[in-house]
Amino acid sequence: MGLRITRAADSLLFGGFELDGDDLEGSFDHRIWFRRFIYTEDKKSALVNIENRDGITESVMLTTGEDSAIELAPNVWLNFISIHEHWADRPTYCEECGRGDKQPKRMIPQGRFGVDAPRAYQVIRDDARKR
Repeated sequence: MGLRITRAADSLLFGGFELDGDDLEGSFDHRIWFRRFIYTEDKKSALVNIENRDGITESVMLTTGEDSAIELAPNVWLNFISIHEHWADRPTYCEECGRGDKQPKRMIPQGRFGVDAPRAYQVIRDDARKR
């Protein structure tokens, strides 16, 4: 089994065989933009844009069936595994100014993905920091 990663909506993942951490935009083979996650009782899906040297493709990935995996390159697969419920605190409601929210938490869906690739293929998050 390959790498497992959890990403929030509107985040990026860079992948490539000769990926340079200092120049991700100039060295990627694949840039994956996790645009949106849909999480209901009936439907769990992810809307992703995948950019490579040939252009950009937009795909809807489902957690089951043949739409759960995309082949990025020979022997490089992106698999949509599930959606994780992340509960975030909201600002409490203020009676005086009317700002805030009456519900203390909101659910932010996060997608769980697997990347199956050879060892030479690297994956770097857009928010990764150097050590």
